[in-house]
Parts: sequence; C-alpha cells; structure tokens
Amino acid sequence: MHHVLLRSALAILLLVAAPAQAQMSANSAPIIAPPDSWVMPLPPAEATIKTGKKTAAPATGLPATLISLDMQARFTAEGSARYAASSVRIETPQGLAALGTVSIPWSPDTSSLTVHRLAIRRGAETIDILANGQTFTVLRRENNLEAAMLDGVLTATIQPEGLQVGDILDFAVTITTRDPVLKDHNELFLGPIVTGPATRLTLRASWADNRPVRWRKSATLPDLRVTKTRGETILSLDVTGLPEIAYPKGAPGRFNPLRFVEFSDFAQWGDIAALMMPLYKEAATIPSRSPLAAEVEKIRAAHSDPAGRAGAALKLVQDRVRYVYQGMNSGNLVPADAATSWGRRFADCKGKTALLLAMLHALEIDAEPALVSTNLGDGLDARLPLVGLFDHILVRAQIAGKTYWMDGTRTGDRGLQSLSVPPFQWALPVRADDSRLERLDQMPLSEPTEHTEIRVNATRGISLPAPFEVDQIVRGDQAVALKAQLDTIAPSEREKTLKAYWTKQYSFVTPELVDWTFDTATGVLQLTMDGTADLDWTSSGYELDGAGLGWSGSDYARDPGYGADAPVRLSFPQYTSSRETIRLPWNGKGFTVTDADIDKTVGGFAFHRKVGIVDGAVVMEASSRSLQPEIPLAEALIAAKEWEAMSKVRLFVNTAGHYTRTPEETAAMIARKPETAQDFFRRGNLFLDQGDYPAAVADFSAVLEKTPDDNNALAHRGMSLAMDGKLDAAQADLDKAGAKDASNFVVQHGRAALAARRGDFPSAIASLSRAIDLRKDNRYALFQRSSAYALLGETEKALADIDQLLTLSPGAGDSISRKITILSWAGRPEEALAFMDTQRKADPDNVALRIDHAMLLARNERSAEARDAFAALRVKAGNRAGERNSLCWSAALAGFDLDQADADCTAAIKAAPDSSAIADSHAYVALRQGNNALAISRYSAVLARQPRLAPSLYGRGLAKMRNGDTAGGTADLGAARMIDPYVALTFLEKPETP
Repeated sequence: MHHVLLRSALAILLLVAAPAQAQMSANSAPIIAPPDSWVMPLPPAEATIKTGKKTAAPATGLPATLISLDMQARFTAEGSARYAASSVRIETPQGLAALGTVSIPWSPDTSSLTVHRLAIRRGAETIDILANGQTFTVLRRENNLEAAMLDGVLTATIQPEGLQVGDILDFAVTITTRDPVLKDHNELFLGPIVTGPATRLTLRASWADNRPVRWRKSATLPDLRVTKTRGETILSLDVTGLPEIAYPKGAPGRFNPLRFVEFSDFAQWGDIAALMMPLYKEAATIPSRSPLAAEVEKIRAAHSDPAGRAGAALKLVQDRVRYVYQGMNSGNLVPADAATSWGRRFADCKGKTALLLAMLHALEIDAEPALVSTNLGDGLDARLPLVGLFDHILVRAQIAGKTYWMDGTRTGDRGLQSLSVPPFQWALPVRADDSRLERLDQMPLSEPTEHTEIRVNATRGISLPAPFEVDQIVRGDQAVALKAQLDTIAPSEREKTLKAYWTKQYSFVTPELVDWTFDTATGVLQLTMDGTADLDWTSSGYELDGAGLGWSGSDYARDPGYGADAPVRLSFPQYTSSRETIRLPWNGKGFTVTDADIDKTVGGFAFHRKVGIVDGAVVMEASSRSLQPEIPLAEALIAAKEWEAMSKVRLFVNTAGHYTRTPEETAAMIARKPETAQDFFRRGNLFLDQGDYPAAVADFSAVLEKTPDDNNALAHRGMSLAMDGKLDAAQADLDKAGAKDASNFVVQHGRAALAARRGDFPSAIASLSRAIDLRKDNRYALFQRSSAYALLGETEKALADIDQLLTLSPGAGDSISRKITILSWAGRPEEALAFMDTQRKADPDNVALRIDHAMLLARNERSAEARDAFAALRVKAGNRAGERNSLCWSAALAGFDLDQADADCTAAIKAAPDSSAIADSHAYVALRQGNNALAISRYSAVLARQPRLAPSLYGRGLAKMRNGDTAGGTADLGAARMIDPYVALTFLEKPETP
C-alpha cells in the first residue's frame, strides 16, 4: 500500500498530477486535449493577472510567484477526475532552474493524464509550447527503488523552449482515476494547498446528488460555498491572498496548518475494513503440502504454547522474507497471497501481513489485519474515512486475552514479550463488520532505551591520567537500527570507527580498547570503551558526565490565531539514564560534590538525580522519562522555564580548594625535566610541600636566574630558606621581597616561619595575621596561627582559628586532629571527647576518627570502653600496616595498654619494615614506657634513615633529657624545633623540658 501526498510549494501547479493508487492498466502516455465539459473556466476577478508590464500580483522576493491556482474535482460512478491550472511568474534564475523542467507523475494502472495547456506569456505575446510541436518524454523512474519500492509510476517531462526570467508559465492538466478495488467508491485528498501572498485560489468540486459524497476542509481554509443546482452539488471557493499560517510551536501533528479539502463517500471507517477484508481472506491461505505448510508444522513442533508459536511465525516473516514494495498491477491495495510471498522470499507490508496471518490461522491463533497511518495517525479519528490515509498494515493478534500488534516489516523483534504498542495512535481492524478505529495507547517505558555507565579511577591523583571506562547500553528499535549500521562496517574499519565515535563523545579520553556486542535473546546492544582520560579539574572542580537534566530552547510562545492554545507534544515514550562512578584520591577525603539531587515531575517528564560520595567514590545517577504524549500549553510554558533552569545546573566534584597531591602526582611532576621558569617554579613548590627545602631553594634560584625580577619566586625562596633553618639568608630574601610587594602573603608566611624558628611566636602570629588579612580563607596561615596560639596558651584564639578552618573545609582530618591536640594541650580532654563524638556522628565509618575516639576514651580514663574500642579496631585493621601503626601511636599518646601498643607497632613493622613513621611510633612507645635507653636507640635508628624527622628528634631529645643527657637533649630539641617549631604539639601535652 502506498500513499503519496500531492506536491506543493513551487511545484503547486502539479498538485493534481500526484500518482493515485496503482491498480489497473490505463493510458501510458499523456493525452493532449481540451478540458472536459465539467471543468468551469476561471471566472474573472479584480485580482486576475493581466498581461503586460504591470501585474496585479506583486513580486514576492521568491524565485517564482504563484499568481493563480485553479483546482477542480468531479466525482462519478466511473471514478474521480482532478483538474488543476496555474500561472507562475519566474522571478529569478533560481526560479527558472526550478521550473525549467516540467515533470508530471501519474500511475498508468489506474489513471489517465490529459494535458490541456502549457504556454509562456511574455508581455502581450503568448507562446503555445504544445502547438509549437514540443512533446513530452515519458520516463519510468522508480524513484524509490533504493528503498525497495516498485510503484510503476510514470513521469511525463518537458523543458519549455525559450523560457526566460520574467515569463509567466501557464499550465493545466487533468488526472482521471478509477480504482477497481474501491469498486464504485469515490475519495480524494486535495492538498496540501500552498499559495503565495497574492495568489488567487479557486476551488470547485461537483457530484450528482445521488452520490453520497461527504467533504471536510481543514480549519485553515476559508469557508467553502455549497450550492445545489440541476441535481448536482457544487462546492466552491474563490479567494485571493491567503495569509501564511505558522505551525503552532510544539503542537501535535493534528494541528498542522496545512490547507486541504478531502472527499469521501465511505459512510464509516468500517466500510473500508469491509472492503479490504475479502482481499486478505483470500491471500491469507496456505496450500496443503506446500513448503509454507511445512514451515508451519516445524513451528508447531518446536513450540507448545501459542505465544511461542506466534513469536516464531513473526520471526520467520521478518527475517526470512525481505521487504519489497509492490505497487504495480493491482499491488497497491491487493496483497500477494501467502504462498507467493514465501516462494519469492520478498513482500511488502500487505504481503507480509497476509503471510503472517496465514501462518497464525494455521496455528489456531486469533489474528486479523489492521490498517494504520505512519504519518497521519494523530487526528485520524477526526478525518473522513479515506483508504488513502492508510499507508501501512499490521497484524492484530489476541493471545491469552492480550492484544499484540505484529509488524512483519520490522526486524529484530525477539518474540511477543518484546512487542510494544506501535506509535501510530489509531488502527482500523480489517473485519467484515463492526469495525471502527481502535486507539493505540503507548505506555511510559519501564526501562531505559539508552543507559550510559561511566567508571573513572582517579585514585592516583587528579592531575594524572585516569583509567576511564564506559558501557553504553541501547535497547529496543534504536538497538536494532544501531546494530544494522555496525554490521555494515568492515571488520578492518570497526576499531577505527568506534574509537572515532568515543572520541566525539568524550574528547578528553584516549580510547584504547573498544568493542560492541548484541544479545539476540534480550535485544540489548552494548558499546564498550576502555581508555585513559585527562580529567579537567577547573577552579570549580571536575564536571560530572551525564548529570545534566532538562534542556534549553523550548519556546512555545505563539501568536494569536490558529492553534494558539494547542497542547504541546512531548518526546514519548522516552527513557534515558546514566551513572558515573569516580574513585577519588585519599579515599575521597577533602572532596565535595555539588548538592543537586532531584526527584520530581516537570511538564510530563519524571526527572531523577542522586549524587554523593560513598566509600571514597563519587557516585552519580540521573534519568529522565516521559510519562505522557502531550501536555496543555499553560503547563508547557511553565515547564519550559523549569527545563531551562535544570539544564543550567552543572555538577562538579571538587577539593574545596584544599587538595594534597598524592605521592604518585608528586613523583610524576618531579620527574618532569623543567625547562622554563614556570616549570622550575612549579617543581620548587612541590619540593617545598614535600619538605625538601634545599631542592626547593635550588629551583627558586633557577627561576630567579631566568627572571631576576620575579618577586614571587624570591618570596618562595625566602620561605624555603626559613624552613631549612637558613635564617639569615631567609631574612634577606624576605625583606627584599616584602619591600617590593608588602601584599605578598608568601612573604608573611616566610616571616612567620622565620620568627617561629627563633622562638618568637608573637611575631609569628603577627605575620600570619597579616597573611590572613590579605586572604581571608588562607588555610595555611590559620592552621599555623592556631598552633602558635596553642603554644602561647591562648587556647580560645587557637580554637577560633581551627573552627574557621572546619567551616571552610568540614570534615578535614588535619583540622580535626589539631583541635583535639589544642584541647588536650590545654588539659581539656572531656571537651576533646565531646567534639570527637560529634565528628563520628557525621562520619561514623571513618577509621581515623574511630582511632582518635578510642585514644580520647583512654585519656578520659574510660579504660574499659577504650580497650573494647581498640580491640574492635585491631580486628578490623588485620595486618594493614597503616592502621596498626595508628593504633600503636594513639595508645602511646594516651599512655594506655603500652604493651599492646608495642605489639601493634611490631605487627606494623613486620608488614612495612622500611617505614620510618612506624619506627618513630615504636620509639615513642618505649619513651612512654619509661625505657629511655631503648627509646634513644630506636629514635637514633629512625634518624639514621631520615635525619630531619622532627618528631623523632624531639622524642630522642626528651629521652636524653630524662636519661640525664641535658646537653644532648637540648641539642635534639632545638634541632627539632628548627625543623618544626610546633613539634611539641604532636605529643598532646606540655613536656617536661628545660
């Protein structure tokens, strides 16, 4: 079955010449003759074009101007006839190119073409093209052959000789049609009617009163005049300059403003079904002992249930009979019989439907044909019954009380369980009686048709390339279509094509392994990619992929007039989802993510998004699902604003400005050979952060060699010298840098470090306060100032700085530990424990917090609870060196169960024998046990490996002092304070020192 809409736009003169349904052989060449008597001459009107230099139809600025269009129709028992006459003025060379060839298609099986006039008017001159001897050339083009469609349409073509810009081309034709399949019924669709701003449009249709012809016009056409005279009904319209009507923005298809008139003498839709029923009853038969009958028996033997048998029959029709449209020799409406289609192994929708029906009936399954319109379904129920409105046919099957819509022209259906209601809105079951349009209600999708799963492993650091994996899962028709495309790619080109696809999706990823699979059992296609990503951590952080919801550009503002209040169509049914998981450095500590969870319905769409940090990873899931096909305009106008606002929400995972590089990042950056001053400066900062102060001094000096006036490099070198104990050299650099720019906060940091190493903590506080004034969120300065305040006994000021840090970075481990230290240093362990309780409630699974909590229980003399807490943590830690070391150190800080603490350190050393940190903890246990000689021995072993480890120097100094070596102890304590002026705070209490 093949329905072709009539031509429009510049080719409006050919409206009447669109091919009708092909059925029987008629004329295969155009007839040159005057119009029949039923065609009425165009009556005069003021707007009628006059020849000469000036015309009543002004230029439009278009390539051509349609001056007049006359359309007439006649309905009789012998069929219908359509007449069209037009006058078009050629305005530009582009218009000349468009109209330089006149082409008239028609279907010779059912129609005859008569050309009445083809003439050129040029001023007062008229050139009759046909009278001058030019003739039409008839072509059989089969324009849709590449789409497997054979319609038998012929095309008469002619190139009017001498046609020029400025000429008026007059053209008139009649198509007479009789379709034996429709018997004596008449139907006709005139449209879409497209005119210009000054076109004179005349319509006329006539039929005898004894013919039950009904008519319906589109709402966009003016009212038509109905007259009755001499036993005939005449419908007419004469209008000039119809205004252009815009399609109401976002409106459903039934509000298309196309102008048309349709005619039909079918009293009801059931009359069409009754007309078609015998055709399919005859075609849907299977000869006994035929090859097709054998196929049916194979299906019967392989499946015991009706659903399985129906699915197998559908698979056979879809997979083993290819699609070829048959529109010739009565093929447009009449299906090929089942045996013929099976023997050919090709058929169109009619033939496939007849074949599937025959098989289902042979398998005792209730089934019938059902006509549908693939393009005009929306609003079909408001149209007149016309066979030509239908362009497709399905099978409607009833199995176990459920209706299934089966389409033999599709591919990839996996059985009845995969079938969904088709998107055609209305279907007409083909049955002998009592047939009416049946609504096809699609349901919201229950699972996504497209789901994207992204996994990123950024644990090595945010600045390093990260493994990036994507799984894209596609379901339904989209999966079948995508599989068909992928199947066409040569194996040698497949990897290249897939990598190009993924690079387009994620430009920051280098694809390495790509593949795709298709599961025939589930109909799921999966695209996979493993690659390496250069993650873009901007000042806002890394933007999550696939987190966006909503969209922009939904403009439903309409002018008053036609369709102004029409509802808005939605993309329905639609369901997409995504999930991204990013494993973060430091198990997610210090990272935050945009809080933008959504779970609501806006404008007929259900939106869901949830994001958070779980077990050291950002996990984001998002989805959008349409719930209905359309919504009222008022709702859409509100929803459009919400959709727009939602689309602007961007989700970032960030470090809240306080990120510590991973060892892998530091190693990678140090390994890069610096070339520019910027390279040396960047690496100098890395050395400074690592505590390798001589190396930092060397790199900042290299910067100054390349750019002597770089004051920032000078300040950083002064800071590095101060940290390295080179106080005089540091003083010189910092004074020089400060003189150039007193607003450089690094200068203030350096001066504070210099003062602290000289034991001048009030001056250190003054410099740090100036740095904080320069930048209020200066975390480094706040942390250092809190330590200085604590050493001076100004506890409340120290706590105020720490609380500000916790406001800037809630949950920051170093700030939590420092607050515990300050409270403990001040002899307020109860407050420290209360503070820890609030932190644990916020992060109950944090192992570090649980260890500190156990330590504070011990310091508050809640020994039984402390012992139980340490024991539970010990079981959880197992042989993990880091956790066993933390247990050892924390118990030693509390002076609690020191033998067990020693055992924990021993276990940690066994797991990580080269760790200086664990060895330092082990020495501290000996110090707490009062075994000063053992402590000195253990600390000395640590310092032999790492001479600048301040806690070990300080601990050994304490041990020497308590062992009677005042000079040695004083030297170690001084050396420790030169490396870290605040090292004493590490031990949680004021030590007994000189």
